Amino acid sequence: MPQKKYTLPNTGKSHSTIKSPRVKKVYKCINCNRHFNPNKNEKCYFHNKAPMCDGLRTNNAYDRVIYPCCGKVQIGYDPILEKTQGCIVNDSHFLSN
Repeated sequence: MPQKKYTLPNTGKSHSTIKSPRVKKVYKCINCNRHFNPNKNEKCYFHNKAPMCDGLRTNNAYDRVIYPCCGKVQIGYDPILEKTQGCIVNDSHFLSN
């Protein structure tokens, strides 16, 4: 039995004429590790000390992550169920050089 050949309908546009939105450069903050747009630079919230975790279980969503700088507790490691806001606030994000 011969194989059927399937073809897609012609939209009249070639791939070269369709402009795709592309990110030219990605900017990442050195404090909070988030990506940001330098034209819309907003406040940066972060913790200045590394978090302590009570153990990486199989279900990491139930781990308690404690930040020693402020004592705030985050529930979940990956995925995060309850995220805490950083205790240090900067007026804008900073670029790494």
